[in-house]
Amino acid sequence: MSENPDTLGTIHTETVQKLFLQHQPAIRSYILSMIPDFSLTDDVMQEVFLVVTRKASDFTLGSSFPAWVKTIARFKALEAIR
Repeated sequence: MSENPDTLGTIHTETVQKLFLQHQPAIRSYILSMIPDFSLTDDVMQEVFLVVTRKASDFTLGSSFPAWVKTIARFKALEAIR
């Protein structure tokens, strides 16, 4: 019996979201190193989570999640600084 593509996409997104939660302290520290403002860092974290969820299908399971998410975080932090 074959899985529905929508079901597989949902499972993939949930897996990526779990990875985000697992790496959340490191991601937050990374953003804080660029933006030493706790409130703004929290806002950027939320934006990063939204992007990660939206682009979950772009992430290849088994590759470096920290590198992928930190790239997103860097762009969002720079956007917030502007």
